[in-house]
Amino acid sequence: MSYQKLFSHYYIDPESNTANYTRILSLINELRIISKMQIKQFIATEKELAKSTYDKILLFLEEHYFIQRMLDYRYKKSIVYYITKDGIEFLGSNYTVLKNPYYNIEHCLKINDMLIEGLTCLGSHPYLNSIISERRLVFEMKDGKEAKESKGRVYKVPDFDFEFLSLQEEIDVVWHFEVELTLKSLTRYTQRILPYYLKILEDKYTKNDKIIYVVPTAAIQTKLMNLWAEMEHKQQKSYPNFVIVHFDNFATKLSELVQDLNQK
Repeated sequence: MSYQKLFSHYYIDPESNTANYTRILSLINELRIISKMQIKQFIATEKELAKSTYDKILLFLEEHYFIQRMLDYRYKKSIVYYITKDGIEFLGSNYTVLKNPYYNIEHCLKINDMLIEGLTCLGSHPYLNSIISERRLVFEMKDGKEAKESKGRVYKVPDFDFEFLSLQEEIDVVWHFEVELTLKSLTRYTQRILPYYLKILEDKYTKNDKIIYVVPTAAIQTKLMNLWAEMEHKQQKSYPNFVIVHFDNFATKLSELVQDLNQK
């Protein structure tokens, strides 16, 4: 159950004296912001480091200004970290420096929670090749474009992806995760959000790829399922690879969905 699948695109010499420092810094870099408790939970998926060790690493990274902690009254009981410009430069990362670490903080931390739960459930699956963060997905879209073409542009990407690959079993499947905290307006869902998902399911994704839309309440889940059913009725076609799931049923649903891969 490896949190290192989040930065499998980045080589870290396992024999280096700084390998654990680089791993934790890379984890923070991929996720933009992360609480100390979440770092502990990610590391626990490998059972590699003792608490005293990652406490020492976090203290070192903070003292050398590679990371900084956030002071926010909503999270005063939990330390929250973000990576600095110095930390990004130390890694040689192409990711952008955070302009406002407080922006959308609650959403970012909930994404981390879902990632941890997904890793706990599927991290040891033999076909799970990588986990792709939102920051990596944006980088993939921006890379190679002229600076003036990318400046100020908002890139529509999932909150994170799970990539399943197996050459032997001929599996090449991506699960795209969207984590929602609030119900948007009816107009926005019917005219923008759901039509967008419908289009990429038709034009971009394979029949085995999935969009997994994770929501916090039964009321939001019911509303979205009704709206999606109306769209399917208009299209006269069902889309079982668009999945709306409640936070509380997330792990259970992933265990059900992965059976499709296990049977290939």
